[in-house]
This record gives sequence, C-alpha cells and structure tokens, in this order.
Amino acid sequence: MSNDLLIATFIGHRDASLSLNGRKKLKAIIEKIIASGVKTFWCGAHGSFDGACASILKELKEYYLDLKVYVVSPYFSEHYLRELNRLVDNGYYDGIILPPIEAIPPKYAILARNKYMIDHCCALISYVNATYGGAYTAYKYAKRKHEITVFNLGILA
Repeated sequence: MSNDLLIATFIGHRDASLSLNGRKKLKAIIEKIIASGVKTFWCGAHGSFDGACASILKELKEYYLDLKVYVVSPYFSEHYLRELNRLVDNGYYDGIILPPIEAIPPKYAILARNKYMIDHCCALISYVNATYGGAYTAYKYAKRKHEITVFNLGILA
C-alpha cells in the first residue's frame, strides 16, 4: 500500500448481495490487505454489503487481535447513533467516527461520508456493478486517486 494512511474502507451498492463465493473473495481481499500492514477498517452501516463486511471483520478479529473496525456515520441524529452504538456493543465495531460533514444536507450525507472515507484510506474494497448511484460515484472518485488500491467485487457493465 503506497499511502501513509493505513486504513481500508468499504463502499458498495446498498442492495448488493454476496454469494458464498463472493464472501470468500471478500474475506481473501481483507486478509491480503491485513498482510500488507493495514489494521484499521472503516465501514458504513447501510445495506447488505456493509453488513457482510462487518460480519467478516468480526470473524477475523478473533484471529487478528490488533484489528480495529469503525463505523463511519453520515448522520448525527440521536436515534441513528443509538442504533450504531448497539452494533458497537455487539462487537461489530470498535467505535463510531463522525466525519466533519454535519452541515451537509441528509440527502447528500452518504456521498460526503464516502468521499471522507476515501480521502483517508489507502485501500477501497467495493461492490459496484452498476454505472449509476452513490457507490459508483465513490468508486470513480477512488479510481482517480492513484495512491489508493481499489478492489471491486462487482462487475461493471
């Protein structure tokens, strides 16, 4: 990994569903990133791809005791943060990161959060299989940043 920031992050379509083979590929990519020296992972908490990432990382934390996994919140409401804290309490995340995007309207909060995550990582693991939507926008943004290693489990048309 060429970036000094040893953080990997995940971005994917909210409705992306991974097969058993897809989960195996995702786990292999995460372990490859860990082997390169990355010990910190940032996740979202929206949809099945984020859920699969958090689940696999929770499993891997049993073997890689120095892993840290954080959820990066696009929203600042008390109700939403209470839900995220339940995930922290259940061992999926080590904490919640609140990026400096509180002034962003909620409609654009996930886009701003994704950009923040990409700006602070050395690797992006994505599931993008469509050429539209916020995940695709984030994927294109990461691809333009040459210092980031980008993995995509989706197949673009």
